[in-house]
Amino acid sequence: MSRITKPAGVLIALGVALAACSSGDPRATQTTGGTAATAGDRGCGLQRVELTQGDPIPDSCLFETFEDARMVSIGEFRAGRPLVLNFWASWCTFCIKEMPDFQRVHDDVGDRVPFLGLDLLGVQGETRGAATTLAARTGVSYPLGYDADGALYLRLSPRVLMPTTVFVRADGTIALRQFGPLTEQQLRGLIDEHLT
Repeated sequence: MSRITKPAGVLIALGVALAACSSGDPRATQTTGGTAATAGDRGCGLQRVELTQGDPIPDSCLFETFEDARMVSIGEFRAGRPLVLNFWASWCTFCIKEMPDFQRVHDDVGDRVPFLGLDLLGVQGETRGAATTLAARTGVSYPLGYDADGALYLRLSPRVLMPTTVFVRADGTIALRQFGPLTEQQLRGLIDEHLT
């Protein structure tokens, strides 16, 4: 009988975790008022080119804030600072699990490195009610918003792999796209490595 090595076991566990919060092509499940959403919605750019490490984040992309339902651009929110951008949904078990860890790290470093959690509103049936209920239940206080129909998310991932965290440098370029859940320790390490 063969044994699974520790690194292989970790990779298998990560694959299972991602599969639990993943789907096929997100464009097949996203709708806005009965019409298919595109990555060009909300000022996120018309190109379908996937953004990756070293590419600039689309600062013109708009999101709606949880707090006061204002439309804010990523660039306005960043204001020339580095950013931890976390995409989540109420149907993603691993998103729910990591949110308290994100809150603890935000409490320590949020004045230097702001956090923004974007809910994939309208993706796979995600609703405002489900999102706000989850946010209240987890007790997070870092800024939250809605990425309606995944307009920004579709530029960062070809498939819905949740949760996804994007580390953005102060110059607006993507330092890292992290697919899958993060612990408090892992999040601190990635911020230290990529954003400070």
